[in-house]
Amino acid sequence: MYEAGAIRPALNEQAKLIVSNPEDLTVVGAAKGFSDGFYNNYYRVEYEEYETEWERHLETFYLAEHSGEGYNIADSTAINLINDTWGTIIPICGGAGYTIMYLCDLMGNSYVGIDVDRFSFNCNMSILKHVDRAVGLCISQWLSPEGMPKHQVLGLKEGYTSVSLHLDDYYSEEYNKYITETLRQQIHEDAIRKEEAYENN
Repeated sequence: MYEAGAIRPALNEQAKLIVSNPEDLTVVGAAKGFSDGFYNNYYRVEYEEYETEWERHLETFYLAEHSGEGYNIADSTAINLINDTWGTIIPICGGAGYTIMYLCDLMGNSYVGIDVDRFSFNCNMSILKHVDRAVGLCISQWLSPEGMPKHQVLGLKEGYTSVSLHLDDYYSEEYNKYITETLRQQIHEDAIRKEEAYENN
């Protein structure tokens, strides 16, 4: 999530995290990773056509208050949330996220795809979990004489999560204006270190 957060301001400096609740560590940790990347000043976006500079702004909205809640959402609630958002929506809320992404496509709102690669006019970035690879690895480990390890991390470093970009001409130009290959590699390496730090805390 850190890597996606660090890249996102090059495409849009205004965003909203929609998170299931403030208690479940998986969604809270993902939101923190995105936020940490978003506010890390790898580059400063300039808007030549405006006299005043825009500041990066990332709002966090929780769908529910308690653990285990906020993973489903009524269409009417999702529509109101989308209508109240100026900028890109990042839905970190399980099944509710699929409703939000689907409605963003219908309503023409910018969003980040979560867990799956979304190809849409409204979505130019996805944060992927390569579940097929993870399942294949676990099956092969299970069938091996050594068996499965008691604990293993299948994250960015191991290639089981990634950030996918599908940019049109405009966003490709904006992206390349701020993020060089060298900087992208630095962000990726920083994200791996951050992921290891989150895992150990």
